[in-house]
Amino acid sequence: MTSRDQSQYDAAVRLLAERPYLADLVTHLDRAVREYESNRPEARPVAVSAGDEEGAPALFALARAHADAANREERAEVVEVLGAKMPLSEAGTVRRAAKAIEGALPEIILDARINGQSASEISRELGFANDSRVYSYLRKHPWEASYRLDQFQDGSWVTVDSGTREVLKDSAEQVAVDVARELAAGDARVRVSVWRLGDPGDSVDVDTARYVFERDPAA
Repeated sequence: MTSRDQSQYDAAVRLLAERPYLADLVTHLDRAVREYESNRPEARPVAVSAGDEEGAPALFALARAHADAANREERAEVVEVLGAKMPLSEAGTVRRAAKAIEGALPEIILDARINGQSASEISRELGFANDSRVYSYLRKHPWEASYRLDQFQDGSWVTVDSGTREVLKDSAEQVAVDVARELAAGDARVRVSVWRLGDPGDSVDVDTARYVFERDPAA
């Protein structure tokens, strides 16, 4: 294993440790791929020219074509290629993968929102027609924020408050800003660290926080 491979492997391990819900998704995808590999008679790569990537795999070309609602001709062309070339076993693999992703969507959407992506950005990435589906997921899945409020006193940071709060639709950044505004005097130099309850390093290590907000009125 090369150093790059090892680095990618370590990153994947950390991601699964931080996002346990992804394990189910990975398991479903792995099972689907294994089924496909064991059933197909031979590898049959399908390629089309789409976007700025010559010879891109048809599946990615289809995704790009659907991302561009105005490009109906390209979309129709890719659908035609898929209909003519994609074997049944591969179509089944894609369908099972889609179902696995659909099941994980609430957590995927919530995690993206916690990390600061807007509903519009999430909708665009997922190819939703509008933001309403994202807001629907967020309303049904509030999250528990764990926070720590530190104040700079006598040359060092001192923890003056900590706790948890249920959050509906807000990002970790907004939670941090709200905690600073509500719990600390406006002229104090403060730092607010926010985690999702249960995250690795929750309320312990600032480096593991989802968001760290600092306010220094003197700056």
